Amino acid sequence: MLPVAWSLGYAIGFVLLSYFSQILTHFPKMLSPSIGGFFCRPQGRWPHIFSHPFWANYPYFLPCLVVAVIASLSFIFIALYLEEVCSSLLLEEGRVLTFARR
Repeated sequence: MLPVAWSLGYAIGFVLLSYFSQILTHFPKMLSPSIGGFFCRPQGRWPHIFSHPFWANYPYFLPCLVVAVIASLSFIFIALYLEEVCSSLLLEEGRVLTFARR
């Protein structure tokens, strides 16, 4: 966001930040009830797969597990493949952050 704000001006940068934050906060709010509703009580929906009594005792464990797997895979993907975009800018101006050093 910082390179965009520097090239376009801080006002437009903050408008873009507000716009993207609205999208990124409302999308999970729409998606999470459908994940929870689809995967809750798996023993009643898919008895041939989830026949163990664990699923009867903990009917909402599967939605929590699905969301935890999605969050973990997202974190791993971001940690491995997303590059730091501001580290070169911070190094050029002499303002080096501790996590930006290589």
